[in-house]
Amino acid sequence: MSKENRWVLSRAGVFNYWYYDEEYFDFFDGRMLIRGANASGKSVTMQSFITLLLDGNYHPSRLDSFGSNARKLEDYVLGDQGPGQKNEAIAYLFLEFKKQNVFVSIGMGIRAKRGTNPDTWYFVLTDGRRFGIDIFFYEKIGDQKIPLTKKKFENLLGDGGKVFSARKDYMEEVNKILFGFEDTEEFENLIELIVRIRAPKLSKDIKPDSVYKMLQESLPALSESDLRSLSDSIENMDRIQTELKNLEIIKDVLEKLKKVYDEYNKLLLAQSILNVLEKSKEYFSLKIDLEKAQAEVEKNKEEKLKIEEKIGELKKEQESLTLRLESIKENDIFKLQKELLNIKEELKEVDEQKNKKLSQINSASQKLEKERQQLIALEEELEKYKRKIKDSVEEGKLLIESIGFQRFLETLDMYLFGQGSLDILKDEISSFLYQVEIVLKNYEKLAEIKKDLDGFYKNLDMNKAEAQKIEEDIQNLLLQLEEIKNSLKNAISIYFEQNEVFKALDEQRTAIFQAINSCEKKGDYVRIYSILDDIYKFHYLAISDTIRRLEFEIETLNNKIKAKKEEIEKIKSQKDDEIILSPQQKKVRDRLLQKGVPFIPFYMAVDFKDGVDEKKKAIIEDALNCLGILNALIVPEKYRDVLSELMDDEKEMILISKPAYFSHTLNEFLEVANFDGPAELKQEVAAVIDSIFATEKDDGIYICEDGRFGNSILKGRTTTCENARFIGIENRRRYRQMLISQLEDEIAKLSVEVDNKKQERNAQKVLLEKLQNERDSFPSLIDLDTAFEMIEEREDRKSDIQKEIEFLEKKIRELLTKENNLKHEISVIATKLSVTAAKDNFLKLSKDAQKLKSLLVDLENQVEKEKLVSRTLDLRKDQILQIEENIQNLSFDLQVLKTRWEGLELKKIEIEKRLSSDDAQKLFEEQQKAIERLDSIPKEIENFNKDLQDKVAKISRYEAQIETKASQLEKAKMEYTNSLEVLKIELSFGFVCREENLEDESRLLEFAKEKSSFANEYKSKDLNQVLQKLIATHYEAQVQLAEFGANLFLKEDEKTRYLRYLWTAKKDGRLLSLYEFLERIDSEIIEKKNLITQQERELFEEVLAKDIGFKISRKIMLAQDWVKRMNELMDGMDLSGNLKFRLSWEQKKQELEDELSTSELVKLISKDPATTSDTDRQKIVKHFRARIERAKRLHDSPESFRSLYEIMKEILDYRQWFEFRLYFQRGEDNRRELTNNAYDKFSGGEKALSIYVPLLAALCAKYQSAASYAPRIIALDEAFAGVDENNIEKMFELIENLEFDYIMNSQILWGDYKTVPGLCIYELISDRSKGCVLKVKYIWNGYKKVLVEI
Repeated sequence: MSKENRWVLSRAGVFNYWYYDEEYFDFFDGRMLIRGANASGKSVTMQSFITLLLDGNYHPSRLDSFGSNARKLEDYVLGDQGPGQKNEAIAYLFLEFKKQNVFVSIGMGIRAKRGTNPDTWYFVLTDGRRFGIDIFFYEKIGDQKIPLTKKKFENLLGDGGKVFSARKDYMEEVNKILFGFEDTEEFENLIELIVRIRAPKLSKDIKPDSVYKMLQESLPALSESDLRSLSDSIENMDRIQTELKNLEIIKDVLEKLKKVYDEYNKLLLAQSILNVLEKSKEYFSLKIDLEKAQAEVEKNKEEKLKIEEKIGELKKEQESLTLRLESIKENDIFKLQKELLNIKEELKEVDEQKNKKLSQINSASQKLEKERQQLIALEEELEKYKRKIKDSVEEGKLLIESIGFQRFLETLDMYLFGQGSLDILKDEISSFLYQVEIVLKNYEKLAEIKKDLDGFYKNLDMNKAEAQKIEEDIQNLLLQLEEIKNSLKNAISIYFEQNEVFKALDEQRTAIFQAINSCEKKGDYVRIYSILDDIYKFHYLAISDTIRRLEFEIETLNNKIKAKKEEIEKIKSQKDDEIILSPQQKKVRDRLLQKGVPFIPFYMAVDFKDGVDEKKKAIIEDALNCLGILNALIVPEKYRDVLSELMDDEKEMILISKPAYFSHTLNEFLEVANFDGPAELKQEVAAVIDSIFATEKDDGIYICEDGRFGNSILKGRTTTCENARFIGIENRRRYRQMLISQLEDEIAKLSVEVDNKKQERNAQKVLLEKLQNERDSFPSLIDLDTAFEMIEEREDRKSDIQKEIEFLEKKIRELLTKENNLKHEISVIATKLSVTAAKDNFLKLSKDAQKLKSLLVDLENQVEKEKLVSRTLDLRKDQILQIEENIQNLSFDLQVLKTRWEGLELKKIEIEKRLSSDDAQKLFEEQQKAIERLDSIPKEIENFNKDLQDKVAKISRYEAQIETKASQLEKAKMEYTNSLEVLKIELSFGFVCREENLEDESRLLEFAKEKSSFANEYKSKDLNQVLQKLIATHYEAQVQLAEFGANLFLKEDEKTRYLRYLWTAKKDGRLLSLYEFLERIDSEIIEKKNLITQQERELFEEVLAKDIGFKISRKIMLAQDWVKRMNELMDGMDLSGNLKFRLSWEQKKQELEDELSTSELVKLISKDPATTSDTDRQKIVKHFRARIERAKRLHDSPESFRSLYEIMKEILDYRQWFEFRLYFQRGEDNRRELTNNAYDKFSGGEKALSIYVPLLAALCAKYQSAASYAPRIIALDEAFAGVDENNIEKMFELIENLEFDYIMNSQILWGDYKTVPGLCIYELISDRSKGCVLKVKYIWNGYKKVLVEI
């Protein structure tokens, strides 16, 4: 691998350590050699960096190449004891790594105090700052360097790095940032190997067999993540197998229970069918009887109406005969007749009384016989209850003993003797049952808790496994994140170097790196963008300020140009060149124009005469200007008072002419100009010209040709090189043109300057655009976003899982506490009840106590019934005595009636003799006929009335019967409907059979008739026996089914009040019947079997044959390639003595018959899984199955204390399938294995070569397990001691070919070999007397060694 893409040793440094004050050591592309005499400090220097700063382990044996414990870390910090010794000091050590343009430093700080253990802290700096260049380990006060305390050092690093107090944390961070091993243990193994190779005179301590072991251990093992699928599969299979066994046990229990439950359900269905048939028969019979009774009522009502009509006719006849008899009755004979009738009536009455008494006697006799029979039945019933009571008492005593209530054994006997009640016993049993029920409920709760615990533990294990996997994913992602951050830093460094405008200062770049280091989540780039914004603002403001300055200057220049152009236009627009007026003057002249006052400025009113030279013209004009005359107004004389009208804000000057016509005046030089104006104004102009003298005067205004001028007390002189500008039209025109030319020249110069400024401004705008483009092209942070998203996603998931784990652990703790409380409560109750705390014991106690409680209730009922029967028996006896006494009284009354009847019979005979005469007979005959007829009429009426009454009675009877039948029919209908509902209920359960149309009564009745033969089969079976058998079987099954809340309970239908026992259990939160539950169990058994088959297939075919098999084959191929590469390197080494080495990785022999040989296994698993044939796949499956079975046997062995996973990991360790062998060959001799014996015969140099070569190979193999960006470091103390010069060069070549970075020390080596492309060499010179070590630096550039000034 190219060094550009991995971390390379760049620098090392110490501060205030050993004999060093502040020293820095450079590497040449990762290479450094320290040389010097004995005791110069080369070993101390090297060991202070490697491996101390890789893992922070400062154990004395690690600080000494020979493994001595003599010198401790504080000794190196404080130095030797003696005069001037240090008792307390702070020291720092660091290593710097470089990858492309990114720098990372690691190191440690040490605070040592003599006599105490040192305080250490460790650090990682990742923001690109470099110790000794950008930052330092001390504060400088004058010439003194004060070491930074831990706190100050932390503040110095800030967000640019991390400081650790724990060595383990530091080691993990170093691994994460630099090496990228999957776990820290691999990193520790690497360091141990480096330490072993570092040892001086290596060949004395190590033999070939030790080398072989080190080579084997250096190969990458199957990682936890590689084996996770295997671990999960084995765990799942074991779990499913256990669940399957439990399900099969449950099924056996359910099958036994189902057999009894089937019988119970069939019997209930049969009873419901028989009940429907019975109730239907009763219902339909009553319905027919009711219809017949209703028909009889109608018939008798018709007959009653006819009888009532007959009775009316007879009553009319009776009235007629009664009137005839009244006339006959007036005869005496009829008095006797009347008496005879009375006697007959009385006889009839006595006969009726006799018959009544006889009837009463017969009825009483029958009743007496019935009572006597009932008395016998009651006596038998009483005896039956006494036997039952005796049996119940005996059974009750057994149950009392069974539940430990011996103190109540006499209670039943005392109760029978009426000496007490059963209330106390029943209360005790209720209390006992309450306690037992608490225990049984606790057992049910314990089963539920166990089930919940199993579920929680299972979920907890799954969540912990997932949390572990997520943690590994997070660690890998964090490694990737660090790599992304480093790549980003490198890209940023290149970015700023390539930018033309958007440049960053070193401290700004460092701040960005620190901001990148401090990024902890997606979008956490405020600091980065803030720094970028600051950089951008700095450049933007600088460029913008320049642009604004240029634009201001351009605007200023344009304004000047514009002003110039306006001035030109103004000049051009003027008719004549005018002197610029002040506002006050302009105001006056505008007002004069408005008033029509003629006026003209002096310079416009005059002109120079011909012949006056230009110089004089200029002198005169300038003198006139100095005197204030040039722009003064000339007005006609009559308007001279205008000055008196001037306002406060107005000013003006008017020339008042005082002509001196015969004097020397300016008339010689000036004349009145040709202008438009009134004559009087022109005259005034001429007068004004004559008023100015051309020679010096004391009392007037004068202007001389030589430039002298004056006005009374004012005198002056003017010289000018300019021409006249205002006086004279030509002069004014010329002057105007001159002004225009001057302005145009100035405009041209200004325009050139504007163009230059614009070009400069445009260049700055281009820079601004480039600045924006370069700012926009800042390296993308999308990779950071993606990394943070992935980490955040895993962190969120980890947080969720952690919450779930905490929730589960809390639940488990709660359940365990609840479980302990329940067990404690059970134990307390068991102690109280003097029973062993076992569920079966409590189930039996509950059953016996329930039975005893029921028995006591039955016993009380039986005793009450016995008492009732006894009282009834006594009543029957009293009734019999009363009936016998009543019969005696009736017999006496009957005898009295017989005596009375005989007396009346004698009296009747005597009267009949007297009434036997003929007249009497005739009268009697008529009377008799009338009487007979009258007598017959009532009888007929009576008969009709009887018939009527009979009909009414029949009607009433039938109506009563209808009412009764209707009531009975209604009741029968309810019972019939109820029986149908019960049948419907039974059918709705579907326990025996199913019927579709449950709402159709006719179909239900038809179903009952169809199943009558089935029902008759169960007619003779005792429901109580079947029920008791069901209850007993249920209690037996409860132990295995406790976790499902199995329950056999009495269910009452609210509508029909129908009672039956139902069996239910809970599964997955649902309440299921026995059949549903059994069906679910069957389904789960099938599912588990399928899962086991699937898991086995997945384990052997997917996990082992494909997943792990592929990973193993991949590692084997890499190892074989590595061995091949090592041999190629060793073949290329031209060692002295024609000595050649060759490494061999040989396959071990086959161990079991079912296993493949290593060569065949490697061949098969090396194939592409997609193209592997079923035959080959089965061979692999068979091989791994044999190994797994062996692992299980080892696991089940009592001598084994390892987990199945550990055993599986060892069995699947491909490194155990091979063994290393090192062969040597001299010249043309045969190749031989380098055994310990052969090794002992080697020379010292040969021994060193035979050890160095394979150990370097082992280290190379170890680095293959690290990340691709990891540095490849070795350290050698007294490097290649004992190896001759020629072979040393070959060893350097081997190290270069293996791409190692190194730090070596030697007394004699310089390392200046052609096989070394570059090397930084330090020669140490120790001066112990002065307490310092000096260093001399050389660079070997591959061609020559160069001394470097430090």
